[in-house]
Amino acid sequence: MLFLITAFGCNSQKNETTAEVSTDTKNTNTENNLKQSILKYPDSTLLVENLAQYYQEQGNYESAINTIAQKAETDNQNHRWYNMMGWLYYEMDDTTKAITNYEKAIDLYPDPQYVISLGALYAGRGNPQALAMADALLMADKANVTKEGNFIKGLYYDAIGDKKQAISYYDKCLAESYSFVNAYLQKGLALIDLNKMPEALEAFNKGIAVQNNFPEAYFYKGYVLEQMKKPEEAKDAYAKALLYDSQYTEATNALNRLNKTTIN
Repeated sequence: MLFLITAFGCNSQKNETTAEVSTDTKNTNTENNLKQSILKYPDSTLLVENLAQYYQEQGNYESAINTIAQKAETDNQNHRWYNMMGWLYYEMDDTTKAITNYEKAIDLYPDPQYVISLGALYAGRGNPQALAMADALLMADKANVTKEGNFIKGLYYDAIGDKKQAISYYDKCLAESYSFVNAYLQKGLALIDLNKMPEALEAFNKGIAVQNNFPEAYFYKGYVLEQMKKPEEAKDAYAKALLYDSQYTEATNALNRLNKTTIN
């Protein structure tokens, strides 16, 4: 029996090692093929975007940004490069460089989606320029982005501590689009700051009703239920958050804490 277990363990390790080597080889081939294709077709923007996306998916953000930045040096009038770098820097939590690149993208081409991205970043910092971005969206009737304009205003007033004003804009956003789930989330968080737990619970429940697989809404629903002294319901909410995002560390910690409290 010991021999069979040992033999199985060796075979498993060999298979896993082979799989790792195979994956590494595949990744290297993909990268090399894309690089060779770019050399062959240097004017292809799609190939450059594909290589940057490949690096992004591998978690290699430095190479992704360098790939785009090199292209932007020779094609500096293409707004897409700056938009892509803005998003990559945002994913790296470097909001300063994200803002710089979104500003360049908008200078070249004021696409409403770029304005939304920049406006949200300004809003998160409490920068009054967010209001100008929001007003631009509210006036762009044909672009159908007025709900995003109200949402950005909500984020701005949230950031400067005016929770009631923030909630009023989240409500405007939801009046225009009841399915805007992030507005429910942000409204609920603002209500928590105002210590209005039943109202916050209602906001999170509405968000969940619109999007059942909404881990953040379940997590904060759990938090609110804890504050309302309903630990069993809170545990269920945290478990739901983990059902839809198994890597949600805060939900794991909250659930473990409640389970320990119950045992003790």
